[in-house]
Amino acid sequence: MSLGSALAPTHNVLVCHSPELPPQQVRCVAECYGVVLDISSYHLVDNTDLVSIVQYRDPESVVLCYESLKAHMSQKGSPVKKVAWVHAKTTSEILHKSYIRCPYKEEDTAPTNHAHGFLVAYLGELEDTVRSQFLCSVKADTNAVDFFVDTEYKGRCFLHYPTVEAAEETRRGFSMCHPSLRRAIHHCDEADYFNARKKQLQVDR
Repeated sequence: MSLGSALAPTHNVLVCHSPELPPQQVRCVAECYGVVLDISSYHLVDNTDLVSIVQYRDPESVVLCYESLKAHMSQKGSPVKKVAWVHAKTTSEILHKSYIRCPYKEEDTAPTNHAHGFLVAYLGELEDTVRSQFLCSVKADTNAVDFFVDTEYKGRCFLHYPTVEAAEETRRGFSMCHPSLRRAIHHCDEADYFNARKKQLQVDR
């Protein structure tokens, strides 16, 4: 059993994020990983960043959210600054922590209700040079919420974007830079993306 699997039943996910990723958008992202019971967000004392605590119904969702956001945090320009485990008992006490200024209110930021966008690129259909260039471009793409590569069908690269429009813009951009990608990169649905994500996380452990 991994450490995450052991912690998940009694812990929630704490996310420190910049205002560029408002709590409403954090909720949209969190709901992609499972059924969310509650999200509470707070302003920090020292800077404009926020802290959000995500509570899930299922421990598997806790692990998936933590590991996915942790991977995204390492990308250049990511609005996710820190991802940590926080004990369920601590969640109710966080408002009294010295680094918390006040609770976040919905009127602090205009709500967003955008559908997420997902892409899949079949790497086996690409020449080695194009595949290498494409993966370098993916790693440098700060607009992506998350991405990963699996070994199905000679290799697939999945990408997750905050909106369908952002995904389509990226698909067109990649197709223009690498014409051979036009037949290899496609939109995919949310269920296929997260089923593949769960399988890959199990392989990586």
